[in-house]
Amino acid sequence: MDQRNNRLEIDQTIARDVREEDFQTITNVLNEWCRTCENILSNIEHQIQTANNYKEESTRSKQALETKIQSYRKNTKQSNNDTDDAIMTDANNVFIQDVGGQKTKRIPCRSIKSSYKSSTNKSWRREN
Repeated sequence: MDQRNNRLEIDQTIARDVREEDFQTITNVLNEWCRTCENILSNIEHQIQTANNYKEESTRSKQALETKIQSYRKNTKQSNNDTDDAIMTDANNVFIQDVGGQKTKRIPCRSIKSSYKSSTNKSWRREN
């Protein structure tokens, strides 16, 4: 079957008697068959186009979602870094405030750690 040239190639036939008045019926049946094939082909092309449109929309939607996710990740990471920086700044700068609330003294975190270690080691040695 050559759909582009609207031809039907027949390789083999069975001999039989065809009367002259049957030609019109055979032609009508074959023409109807051709129209049905064209309708089916048109429907298939329409379904292909619909599927392609759906795929394109899905791809656009997926890209938009991935962009949002990347944006959220970036914002979250930046927010966490800002929070971590603030925590590290607070951890590195320990302030001691007098009872009156007037004087504050900055003590580096290292000196607190070393004094804590030395005091715990001394108390552990005393106990044992």
